[in-house]
Amino acid sequence: MISQLRRFVSRITGFSTPIIGLSWTPDEPEREKIRALLVFLEDRRTLYNPYIMEICEHSYVSVHEIRDELTKVISQINED
Repeated sequence: MISQLRRFVSRITGFSTPIIGLSWTPDEPEREKIRALLVFLEDRRTLYNPYIMEICEHSYVSVHEIRDELTKVISQINED
């Protein structure tokens, strides 16, 4: 409950008065976040190229980028 309130408050982008008003950025649906992750993964050669075609240094960079993206998406979606 507290985490949901914090997420809502973090999305507030404006507040107006005379008779009250509030603007916010709605949460992106989780389905869209997962879809964007899959699109990101489709472009990773490390996951699809044969091992013999890979350059070690490029693979290391790619794997770290994948790890960073997965960490970011995991932190944005609901545990349920």
